[in-house]
Amino acid sequence: MIEQLRERFVAFLQEEADVSNQLTRIENDLENSRQQTQKQEEQLESLKEQLASAKSKASEQEAALKSAKEEVQSLLADYQTNAKQEEEQKQAYQSQQNQLFDRLDSLKNKQAKAQSLENILKNHSNFYAGVKSVLQEKNRLGGIIGAVSEHLTFDVRFQTALEIALGASSQHIIVEDEQAATKAIDFLKRNRAGRATFLPLTTIKARSISGQNQDVIASSPGFLGMADELVTFDTKLEAIFKNLLATTAIFDTIEHARDAARKVRYQVRMVTLDGTELRTGGSYAGGANRQNNSIFIKPELEQLQKEIAQEEKAPSSRGRKSEISSRSLDCPHSDFGDH
Repeated sequence: MIEQLRERFVAFLQEEADVSNQLTRIENDLENSRQQTQKQEEQLESLKEQLASAKSKASEQEAALKSAKEEVQSLLADYQTNAKQEEEQKQAYQSQQNQLFDRLDSLKNKQAKAQSLENILKNHSNFYAGVKSVLQEKNRLGGIIGAVSEHLTFDVRFQTALEIALGASSQHIIVEDEQAATKAIDFLKRNRAGRATFLPLTTIKARSISGQNQDVIASSPGFLGMADELVTFDTKLEAIFKNLLATTAIFDTIEHARDAARKVRYQVRMVTLDGTELRTGGSYAGGANRQNNSIFIKPELEQLQKEIAQEEKAPSSRGRKSEISSRSLDCPHSDFGDH
């Protein structure tokens, strides 16, 4: 019995020791678990802080990226705008350059034509042989004033009408007196140089139409003036030009001229701007010449000289081209690159 109790006691002691050891192991496991949990919590907290920091940086980077995208879009828009402006400037420069070259060509052509007209005036090469011979010898002959066409000017829009109004008389030679005319005719005879008609200031008298016809014509539609009123000349030659032109009325169109001619019963010669002639008595003349050679060199030359002077006052080609080039060289590409 005692032996059994002792064995049981020993067994209880062994069981107590086992339970105590097991409890110790559990406590150790719990302590390890607690320490591991604390460490994991610290790691978790650290991870949370890292995550928060990463989110903050990501937010900052996203904002920076958005700002960069907006800046790029702005720079691209500026670049496209500047590129468009540059292209427009290039086109404007090319257009202005073409216009400049056209003006220079026009000026060169006008200068060449003016020089040609000056040579014609100087050499009298646009006149009949007899007239040309007298005009070339005018200083030696004396008393020669010049051809009719050399001593009047007018608006070039009246040129065709005045050419018809004057007809062959545009090549008549104005002289001081009958003696000068006779001397010039003798010169032509001796040299077999041709013929010419002379208008001495001492014999040629002014002509005019009746006051009644003048009133009717002046009140007619399309009337531009009597031919002598549309030209400018030296006052000492007034009798010459009134003799040649004061009986011819200038109208804008044949319809207006015809209506006026009927009113005055075809008693007044009329000429239109296109050169149609309504002669006294009722005959008509008109059409077109095959050649466009005008005897009126002086008005055409004066008109050319005015145009040349105006074009020469325009900005010089060198200065104009520099101004345009300076604008076009302000290239917008550099703005994009600087950013």
